[in-house]
Amino acid sequence: MEYQELSGIWKSAGMQTNPSKKINQKLLREVIGHKIKSSFLEQKLTSIFEFAANVLFAGYLISFASSHLMEVKFLIPALAILLMTFFNMGFVGRRLYLIFSIQPELSVLETQKKLAKVQYMEKLELNLLYVVIPFLSIPFIVVLAKGFLGVDMYAWSEYLFQFFLGSVVVALILVFILKKFPRKSLVEAMAFMEELKEMEEEEID
Repeated sequence: MEYQELSGIWKSAGMQTNPSKKINQKLLREVIGHKIKSSFLEQKLTSIFEFAANVLFAGYLISFASSHLMEVKFLIPALAILLMTFFNMGFVGRRLYLIFSIQPELSVLETQKKLAKVQYMEKLELNLLYVVIPFLSIPFIVVLAKGFLGVDMYAWSEYLFQFFLGSVVVALILVFILKKFPRKSLVEAMAFMEELKEMEEEEID
């Protein structure tokens, strides 16, 4: 059932004056809650995959750092990426918690607040890419080149600078595309909950 159909049913239920009105709206809240949860299934799966990938990458970074304790030029980049990885794990974990906490029994306002928090976190995550991609690009290539190929990228410092400039361009393009095409499920859910909130306010008035 699409959001437009649900909003139409909600409006019809709100116009009723018989005692079954509250029962109908309670049942509709459950249907709406399940609809929103199912629409976020893809985001849940991608977030779980992202969290698991971060855990594995953090394990690799810890191993890399422990084997280069006496080589500061490799240790510092590894620790910088590790710190960002831990931050991202907390970020993704918080987003997953918000998505899983959207339950059918929540009120329209409570659901709307949780969706607004998810939306805020997505916008914040996108804006952080402006900084994260360029400033972690060099540590990233240094660690991976040393860890997997045994190559010291500091010997080609001119290429590192070019790589940094390229990462700035990549960050600008990537963020532009992601902002241009936001998650459809979140946009639709936010618009739908705003419509239901307005209907509830009209009923109270």
